[in-house]
This record gives sequence, C-alpha cells and structure tokens, in this order.
Amino acid sequence: MKLTKYRQAIFTLVCILFPLLVCSQEQFVVQRIAFPSPFLRPVLRNAVQDSHGFIYFITNEGMWRYDGSSIQPLDIGSTNLPQTTVPLSIYPHNNYILFDASDNKQLLCLNIITSETKSIPLKSPIITYQEEEGKGMTLYAENGEILSFNQDMRLVSRSNMNQFKGWQKGTLLGKVIHEKDKCYLMANNKLGVLKNQQIVWESPVELKHNGDATMPLNYIRDLNFTSDYIIADYSNGFRIYKKTNLLPLYEYHGRDFAFTVNREEKILVFTKNSPSINPLKPNTLFDVSDQILPDMKVRGVVSTGKPDDYLIRSENGLFTCSLKDTSTAIVNDQQHIIDFFKTKSVRSISKQGDKLYVGTYEGFYVCSNSQIKYLSDIVIYCMTPVDGKTMLLGMEGGNGFLLLDLQTNQIKPFPIPGEGISTTKIVNRNGKYLTGAIDQVYELSRDFKGIWKRASLLNKSDIGYVKDIKVVGDTCWIGADGGLYYLFKNRLTKVFPAKDKVTVQVILPFRDNFWLATSGRGLIKVNKKGKVLQEIKFNEGLVGNYVFSAYQENNVLFAGTNGGLSLLDLREGVRGIDFELSKNQIEAFTQEFNHSALFADTVGHQLIMGGLQGLLFLNLNLFEQLKKRPAAQVMLSYVKKGGSSTKQPEVDLFAQVKSVIRIQPERNYISVKFARNNWQKKILWRIKEFGQKWSEGSVDEDINMYAMPPGTYTLEARFPAVTDHRYWLSKTIVVQPRFIQTTFFKAMILLLIIAGIYLLWRLKVERIIKEQQLRTAIASDLHDEIGSALTRISMSSEMMLMGKQDNSILERISTDSKNAISSISDIIWSVDSRNDTWSDLIMRMREHAYVLLEDNAQLNFVVDDADDENHMSQEVRQNLYLIFKEAVTNIARHNLSTEVWIEIINTDSIFGFLIKNKVQGFKDSVYTGQGLSNIEMRAERIKSVLKISNGLEFFEVSLQYHK
Repeated sequence: MKLTKYRQAIFTLVCILFPLLVCSQEQFVVQRIAFPSPFLRPVLRNAVQDSHGFIYFITNEGMWRYDGSSIQPLDIGSTNLPQTTVPLSIYPHNNYILFDASDNKQLLCLNIITSETKSIPLKSPIITYQEEEGKGMTLYAENGEILSFNQDMRLVSRSNMNQFKGWQKGTLLGKVIHEKDKCYLMANNKLGVLKNQQIVWESPVELKHNGDATMPLNYIRDLNFTSDYIIADYSNGFRIYKKTNLLPLYEYHGRDFAFTVNREEKILVFTKNSPSINPLKPNTLFDVSDQILPDMKVRGVVSTGKPDDYLIRSENGLFTCSLKDTSTAIVNDQQHIIDFFKTKSVRSISKQGDKLYVGTYEGFYVCSNSQIKYLSDIVIYCMTPVDGKTMLLGMEGGNGFLLLDLQTNQIKPFPIPGEGISTTKIVNRNGKYLTGAIDQVYELSRDFKGIWKRASLLNKSDIGYVKDIKVVGDTCWIGADGGLYYLFKNRLTKVFPAKDKVTVQVILPFRDNFWLATSGRGLIKVNKKGKVLQEIKFNEGLVGNYVFSAYQENNVLFAGTNGGLSLLDLREGVRGIDFELSKNQIEAFTQEFNHSALFADTVGHQLIMGGLQGLLFLNLNLFEQLKKRPAAQVMLSYVKKGGSSTKQPEVDLFAQVKSVIRIQPERNYISVKFARNNWQKKILWRIKEFGQKWSEGSVDEDINMYAMPPGTYTLEARFPAVTDHRYWLSKTIVVQPRFIQTTFFKAMILLLIIAGIYLLWRLKVERIIKEQQLRTAIASDLHDEIGSALTRISMSSEMMLMGKQDNSILERISTDSKNAISSISDIIWSVDSRNDTWSDLIMRMREHAYVLLEDNAQLNFVVDDADDENHMSQEVRQNLYLIFKEAVTNIARHNLSTEVWIEIINTDSIFGFLIKNKVQGFKDSVYTGQGLSNIEMRAERIKSVLKISNGLEFFEVSLQYHK
C-alpha cells in the first residue's frame, strides 16, 4: 500500500517536473525588428511575412514593405487602392497579394509579376484564409461567405456557411482552420466542426477558470491544433478542446498570456516574463515559455514558414520569436565568459583541464568553475604547456618568456636572461620548444635537472616577425612577414614567394601540400617547392583577404579573417560553407580575428577563437552537418528605374519573382537593392557581360548603374562564402533601346544611306549622260551647221582655183563664212553658263532676228518680260534658241512679205513666242524641208507646246514652255 502511494507520488512528481525539464532544455529568443526612421515604433494594424522573408505591414499612414534593412511604400498602382489607403489585411500567396478593402466593399488581387490588379466584390471583412499546397486559396469572411480561388487566383466558387446544416442566422465567423476532410471554426465564442455538409457545435460545459477568474476572455484571435487538441487563442487567454468531441479541457485567463503554437504535436504557451497573480505553469497538456517581454501587447502571431520561427505583431511594434541557435554550443557556463571578454581584444588562448587561459591586450586571465580571475597586465602572445604543472608563455619584451604554474596560477620569470625579445610562437618538438621572434628562431630545452637552456637556430634580419612554425619530419617550416621558409640543419631556404614578400600567418599541412593563411592574399595552397596550386580570396569563399588564424579538421577549414569567420569545404576542390546565425551571435562571428588567438579543444571537441571583440566557441560536431545544407541566397529587394525627367523613379518591389527585368528606353539609370534572409550584410555582385570580376556591396545600400547600352544582361549576386553557383541570384536585365537604337531604325538608316549613294550615283550618271548628250549635240551642230558651210567654202575655193573668176563665188564664200561664224557663235553662246537667264535668251533672240531680217523686211519685235533674272537649264536655253533661230531663218529664206511680227512673252510660269509673216498666196512653196522637222523634235525634247500655222494669209510659228 505504501509502495503504491510512493509510486503515485513519484508519477505525479514526474508529470510535474518533466515538462519543466523539457522546456528548460530549449530557449526562445524574442527580438524587436528595428525598423529604420521614421518607422521606429510603427502602429501596426496588420503584418505578414511572405515566402521570401519580406514583411508587409499596414499602419494608419498606408501600406509598406520591409526587406530587412529598409522600408518602401507599397504602391500597387491601382486607383482603387492608393498607397495611403489603409486596408484591413494583406494576404500574400505565391505570385499574388490580396488586399482586404472591405471598407470599400472589394477584395483586390495584385499579380506581382504582371502588376495587374482585379477587384472582387466583398460584403464583409475577411477573417482568415487557408492555403492548400499545389492548389489554391480559400478566404472566409465574417458573414460566413467562402471564396475559393485556384492557383492563378481566379475565383472558382463563392458560397456561404448558411448552406450547411447547423449554421445559425446572424452568426459572426471568427476563425477557421482545416484538417484533411474537417473544418474547425470559431463563431460567437463557440467552437464547431464542419464535416459532411453539417456543422456540429460544442456543448456547453462548466469549466474551471485558471488564472485570473475575474477577467473574462475577450475576442478570438487564432485557432491552432495538434493531433489530439484544438487550441483557441484569445487576446487574454486560451482554451483547449478535445478534438474528437469538442469537449473543453482547460481554460486560462491572465494578462501574462501571449499566444500558443503547435510545436511538434505539443502545445507551447508563450507568456510574459513578469510577476502575475497566478502565473501559468506547464502541465500534461502544454509547455510554457516565458520569453515574451512584459510590456508586449500581442495582437497577432504568424509563422514565417521556418521551424520554431514566428512573427509577432503587437502594439509596441513587430517582433521575431525563434528558437535560440545552439550551433555554437554556447552553454550557460560559457556565456558569462563570452560576455566578459566581449569588449576585450583576445591575443592568445589555451585550455588546460577545466581551466581556460586567455591573453588579451588588457591583461592575462584564467577562467575556472564559472570564475574569471585576473592574473597579470602582461600581454601574452602565445602559450604552450610544458608538462601537467607548467606552461611556457611568450610575451613582448625582456627575455621573451614567462613560466606559469598551472596549479597555483602563479607567473614566474624565465630563468634565462635576455633583452628586447618578442616571442610570437612556441611549438613543442620532441620535448624541445621552437620559439619565433623578430628575425629569429630559438630552441628552448630543459635538462634532467630542470635547468632551461636557449640556442639560436636562426638569426636572419630580413624575414620579419615569425608568425607560425610547423615541424614536418626533419624539416621546420616557418611562416613570417617575408613568406614561407624551411629550416633544415640551421640552413634557411625561402620557398614562397620567390621574389616578393607576403606575410604568412598560419601554415596548415594538407596532404603533401600546405595551405597558407596570408595577409592580403587570402588562402594560398602551395606545394613544398613553393608552386602555387590554388588561391582562395574574398570573392571565392572568404569574408576577408586577411586571414589571421586557421584550423582544419575533417576537410573543413576554419579561417578567422578581418571580415569574420569563414568555413571552407576542402573536398573536391574548395567550396564555401554557409551557416545561419541568430542576432546575438552575429557580432562574435563577424569580428576581426587575431593572429594565434585559436585553440583546438580536442577533449571538448570545440574550437575556441579570439578577436577584437572577444571569444567565440564552436562545436566541431555540428559543422559536419553544415556541408549538406543548402546555402543562403541573396534576394533582390527592389529595382528603381529612373530617367532625366523630374518624375519620381519607378520602383519595382517584386523584381525578386520576375525572371526578366525590363528597362524602358526613357530610363537612363537603374538602382538595385539586395536583401537577405540571414545575418550576412556583405554581398558580391556583377554584370557578366561587363566582366567576370565581382564587386563588393551591401544589402543596406543601393547599387546604381547609369546609361547601360541596350541589350540583354545577366545580373548575378551572392554572399562571399557561397561559391556554389546553384545558390547565386541570377536575373536577366533587358535594356530596351530607343527607336533610334533599334535594329529597324538602323536598317532604315542603312537603306537611306544606300539609297542616297544610289541617287548620287544616278545623278552622276545622268550628268555624265547629259554631258555626253551635250557633246553629241555640239558635235552634231558643228557637223550640220559648220560642216556644210565649210564644204561649200571648199568647193567654191576649188572652182576659183580652176580658173573660174566669178563674183558670185566670192559672195557665196563670204556668206558661208559668215554663216559658219554665226553658227559657231550660237553654239558657244548656247553652252556658256553665263547666258542662262531669260533676259540673256531674249537679247540673243532679238539680236539674231535683226541680223537676219534687217535687209528683208520690217521687223516688229515686242517683248513682255516679267522674269528676266531667273535661270534655266542649258538644255532648255539651247533648244528654245535653236527653235527660234530655225523659225526666223526659214522666214528670212522664204519671206515674200515686207513685214514680220515677233512677240515674246516671259512670265514667272510661262515663256513663249509668236513669229508671223504674210505668205501672199504662196502657201505650197513655203517652209518645206528638214527645218520644220528639227523644230518639232526640239520642242518635244523640252516638253513645250509648238504650233505651226500655214494659212492663206499668214504663216505663224508659236511656242509655249511651262517653266
């Protein structure tokens, strides 16, 4: 009987203590999201986080988006929902965002890829939503309305709860959750389950109120469930139901309540860590975590999609709540050590048993049994245990050494005298100690009587500070300011670099080669002859090019750099290993590490590193898992597209989900901002078409690119430690050309140039043809006019030579000579460009008419000249004159009248003439032969109107030429 009572007591004690033990094993961290100004403490009406980590929230001043470092106004470009509008809630889903604007009786759906919006009539506010993976989304309104959408956010069906049996008129829906074929809903403070088209409500049960019984439960805030229970969250408490029969099992009221979550099928209740009348205690139904800040007034909690990671909206701002990261295995007895050295620059570390010795620039300390003791103000550069009782300390100045009693922690002077020695490295080689200083290497030894001796192995003035010493076989390898050396039988040989100098901070033997940690050149892999096999720099996995400490285990290389800690996987080449950090770890991981401030604790299997901001403890067992985990990826926060106008740049907040970013022709610059979903701020980026070199940037800054030529570009970005291209951000940027830059415009210009060249060629050809025609015409005229005259002169001359003395022959020779001279004069006049005005033509015509007709008839020459200065072409001038000359010549030859009339009309548009004389009855004998045919041919050539009238009384020749 007593045994049974003891068993019951033990069982009860286990039931009470087990949740406490489980809860104590893990700790959640709640941290405020530090919004930039002017959103230091925004009054949030709604907040939600999408799958990329971007936070959308609503304030009284409008809609906004937070990318982890900056806040941008959320303007969807719809007149139905300006940026300053205050919707009730936001629901991101895949490539869509829904806005509950029920105040305006509408639900707006934004396609973030196409920027298209559509409006759906809405009668009541949306109170909750349900997403189904690979399917669509279902929204529930307060009035019981159900809106179902497919993956493309098309409204598939619209129904109402009133179609189900059990729904009561006037019921206001509170929250809804789905589980397989069931739907649990809270309405009018009652829990119901919808199954098989019927709603079954909970039965009223008198339930004990835990906590503050005087405080009734307020409005329903959320529903959660496990495999066995339904949990209803209220603003000031919660209620737990049995899922099978909706029977209430537990109810709590209290101001210390925050919210509940389902964590691995266990109810976890978050409370405020402040004194309460009846503080909540864990029991068999739930665990309790009191990590919520006392002044937080929680208004909503959403999961971020990551395990044990939540986004809390409160009246005090926005907070994250996540399980504390234990990847560095920082347990409670180490945390106070970390806090103590946080403001101290650590120079050396050694762990002997349960004692941790730390040398800093502020002094020398020992940590043991959660106690930290100050030992000396001497700066200790390095430490090496001699035996279980003594440790050899390297220091700056004096003889360079001290001895530390590990049992009493007493520091004793080194028995060998010396001055001005700065010991930077101590290495145990078969019971003897190789020590490095400036330009020197010593060997310390102790005989069987315990007497110390010192021998100089190297005294070379150009190697600088000795940073590291490694013994491989019989050879001593030395890393110094000058490079890598090996010392064999007191003979020093430089291995790397051959000519220049590079500071080698650490030598890591790796198979038959060495990894060298250098200052400024990152990690360099060399063989024993100094040949460079591989180089790892900042953009190839390191977060800094100055590597001050390094350690390698299980193909993982730990590198302490000027930019923080880097992890490299040495299998199959070298690949950067990415790792996540909580906010309280960022400072320790990103500090600048110091030379020699590294200790590998093989017993505790941890690595202890020191830098400018204290100590870092790394659990080496956990880093093997990191090699299998996907690396973090840089995200694209937004793209700004600006031009030279005064308009505000166009901001694309959804560039992350778009495969192609298009830049319009009028945008002459773009500004890109990256984002992160982890702790890293530094990023590397490049435009592949501009070169393979990476540029350094930050997620806190915009990267501006100006006047990019039209074309297609590839933007790549990554974190420095991420060398696997599968985890790089890659976006295609298409800079659209202006019209004058398009291929079509260039083709048009090319065609115009070709056409212009062709026209110039044609003009040249036509000019050549005209010149040839002119030459031909001149030759023809010379042949016709001059040739016949010269022939007649020749024949007349021959007759005179034959003895025929006749005056008529001399007259013919004289006449023919005059005619030839006149013809030559006419030809010269017709081709002389100085005679190309209309007045010159009329003057020539007048002169010719008077010369031919002054002896034959009375000439009446009348000119109506209104256009005397304009020019004409040589062809027109020549043909007009020859037509006139032929007509006058024919009249001179055949005229039987005593009077001839010539009238010339010259206006701005028409040139014409009329030549008339009396025929006196000799119609058939006048003007026959080739002359008239020539006149008609020339008139047709210049497209003029020619009329020849041979009447009974008058013979008339008239011509009209349209200019």
